[in-house]
Amino acid sequence: MAKKIIPALIVTVLALVLIGIKFYPDIKTTFNSKEEEMVNKIDVINKKEKTFTISGKEHRNPFLEDPFPFHREEEELVKRYPDQFSIVKKMFYSWDNIENAQGVVEWGHPLLGSTHRHTFYVDLINKRNLTTNEELQDGKVIQTENLLLNDGVFIQELAEKKLTTIEDLKNNSNKIDDLAREIGWLGVGNIFITQSEENELLRENYSNWSYTIGSKFGMPTYEIKGVIPKEKSESLQGNFTMSVSKETGALLDLQCYNKENILTFFVKGTDIQINKGIAPDVFKLDVSGSREVPYEEYRKNTYDYTGEKTGWDK
Repeated sequence: MAKKIIPALIVTVLALVLIGIKFYPDIKTTFNSKEEEMVNKIDVINKKEKTFTISGKEHRNPFLEDPFPFHREEEELVKRYPDQFSIVKKMFYSWDNIENAQGVVEWGHPLLGSTHRHTFYVDLINKRNLTTNEELQDGKVIQTENLLLNDGVFIQELAEKKLTTIEDLKNNSNKIDDLAREIGWLGVGNIFITQSEENELLRENYSNWSYTIGSKFGMPTYEIKGVIPKEKSESLQGNFTMSVSKETGALLDLQCYNKENILTFFVKGTDIQINKGIAPDVFKLDVSGSREVPYEEYRKNTYDYTGEKTGWDK
């Protein structure tokens, strides 16, 4: 039976962003608890479009449920708010609308002084991702990590320590493990924009937010404004604003404020370009000056190492 995979970065997002939300989504974007059933469902690999067919539905992220996974009693609620639900659904299946994307995204908790900056280029069609992750504390960069996924090979490099680790999926015979790791790597850094879990803040909360049509980065957007009640999220309760690409469902901006109107959490995109094309030669990473080490040693040298296993560990 295949091992359940949750990439470490995605775990961090879910823990910090969704903490306090009462009704967690069935998070199957990076793994499926019924591994053996999933093996049988992965029927066709469409080599032309590089998508996977599961149960007759094509999604670039094959672990997304289809039909849409309504929460309890949510299906009746969306009948009263069909336009707002369409935004949620667009965000949920956003990868299906995105072929490639590039830009910078920052997210963090100002009250804790922590910020995470990701400069990314992602090609979802050809499964390529180049990302530079910078971890900042009180405005100072404390770690820079470069990551590249290309042709089934995933390279990670700690820039300051000149350490690198490499994994080749072609050496992996486990079908689900292979697929889950590739999907996880494909979303590293850019997932905050391209397939954000923050649609959960809107779900079953339709009466507490509204939207207008606007524009950001030259693309039409849904400009959302509303309130996150305590029943939805204890940690993020308060006023919020959100900007979502109308055509793709990509999250472009999110600001959450507490009752004192102090910013408590944010996701900020900069110079975001979607479906504008990316040259193949962008996806390169020169690690010739770094020493290659096993992943276990690499992980021990990261700033947030605690000794506990992460979703990257085998």
